[in-house]
Amino acid sequence: MSEVRAKIGEISALQGELEEEQMRFLLEIRKGLKSEQKVAFLDLIQGRLNQALAGSCGPPVRPGPRMGPWMGPGVGPGIPAGPRGPGAPD
Repeated sequence: MSEVRAKIGEISALQGELEEEQMRFLLEIRKGLKSEQKVAFLDLIQGRLNQALAGSCGPPVRPGPRMGPWMGPGVGPGIPAGPRGPGAPD
């Protein structure tokens, strides 16, 4: 069990180092941006962070012409729309 805890500690330390390096990299990029670019850059980073915290991966899904509040990207002609959450009918 102590070997597992040691590995967890090692992984945590490496994750911390990686986060610090990512921040240094982002701050270095930000130095060369104009004021309006800095705002856009911050918005982009915030959006991606929010996605990560929400557990979603990939680019955000934007509703298309056939998408409503209960429809997702797989909804279209021949595919019934409806609730997609737990307990939804198949």
